[in-house]
Amino acid sequence: MIKSDLEISQYLDKDSDEVWKLHLHIVQNHKGFLSNLDFYEDVKNIKKFYHSFFLLKKEDKVIGMVGLKDNGHKEFEIKRLQVHSDFQGQGLGKILFNKILDCALQNNAKRLILDFDNNNEYLYGFYKSFGFEKFNEGKDFFGPDNEEFDMIYMEKTNL
Repeated sequence: MIKSDLEISQYLDKDSDEVWKLHLHIVQNHKGFLSNLDFYEDVKNIKKFYHSFFLLKKEDKVIGMVGLKDNGHKEFEIKRLQVHSDFQGQGLGKILFNKILDCALQNNAKRLILDFDNNNEYLYGFYKSFGFEKFNEGKDFFGPDNEEFDMIYMEKTNL
């Protein structure tokens, strides 16, 4: 159940500045994100990159977000699960994650995948609690500067 002062809504073009502001806050305040902002084309072009994208708002301010990318063949990738640091620890990530899982199920997903930087120990347990299993891990390189990250890749197939 969502708190009465919060609202989950689909992304609209008018939300683009608020989404970018939240993403910049996350990038600047957490490890595991590329420092070169040119990499984040998907955040600047949400309708082009995502099948569905949900926002969590408090008083019309975007405080959380999550996207679902369609990889084809009933495989979807969960991306950009982010909650502003001022609102973390309140179960809001779970609310957003459940919303995107419901969306994937409504679209007859057969496989869900996601990835994250291995330095974030909390996320492994978080995703595991939703039935995701690790299928790969290792070094990967991202962005125009080929920044190196130790990544974990997880999937859920029993949908």
